[in-house]
Amino acid sequence: MDSYNLAMGEMVAEAKGWDAEILRATAFYNSNESVPEAARVWEVVTGRAPDRVSSRPREGAQAAEGPIRDNALVVSSQVGRIDLNLRPAPPSPNVRIDMFVTLGKFTDVLSQFIEMAIGWLRESPPSIRLAFGSVLLQETETIETGNREINRFLPGIQLDSSGSSDFFYQINRRRRSHSTNGVMINRLSKWSVMQGGSVDLIAGGGVGIQVSSGQAFYGCRLELDVNTVGPRNHPIPKGKTVDLFKELTSLGKEIAEKGDIP
Repeated sequence: MDSYNLAMGEMVAEAKGWDAEILRATAFYNSNESVPEAARVWEVVTGRAPDRVSSRPREGAQAAEGPIRDNALVVSSQVGRIDLNLRPAPPSPNVRIDMFVTLGKFTDVLSQFIEMAIGWLRESPPSIRLAFGSVLLQETETIETGNREINRFLPGIQLDSSGSSDFFYQINRRRRSHSTNGVMINRLSKWSVMQGGSVDLIAGGGVGIQVSSGQAFYGCRLELDVNTVGPRNHPIPKGKTVDLFKELTSLGKEIAEKGDIP
């Protein structure tokens, strides 16, 4: 096993506290580049046709979606970009939701998502920028325990865990790419402590009705946007696209494990 994969393996072992709510891969293209249809990208990633396809012709936007591995994959295309979004499958009616709805453990679902994204990036037209995004959650017992937990990831912040609420912290820390010469990477992270409420989904007239029960639950929230710095005049070398995307996901894992570090 090479040093890069070993480092990723060590990070997997230590970053298991986070669950993933959303995972996203984005490829940006020159505005004059012909972007493939969303349904075509969905087929490349999954090997089959999507369940639903929608379009907004005036905006040049399309979306293709369907179930995959007990979750939902949404591919959207518009002028200059394609997004792959992995989200939890919509809950069934007549179900009570009393916790955060997620894809599962971050490190488990991320490895699967990387495979999906790489399947597309190998077929993609030359891109000028790449991005990896995610929303991660850690459920806690109270707001106070959430404040204490998130404090571990933010060494530069002195948070009064018992006397604070509505916490939000955002920062971008750039790094130079190790996989692709001349590329700088944004490492944007947004940290917060949040509160959710139990909801009963009741079927009615073909549309689910949400009824709040008032029972609260709490957690830490980490939103990541790790992306190559733009604008860029020349495409990323074709042979570097996959390595660069893997580097973006590795940097996202590092933040989830070690917190806000330079």
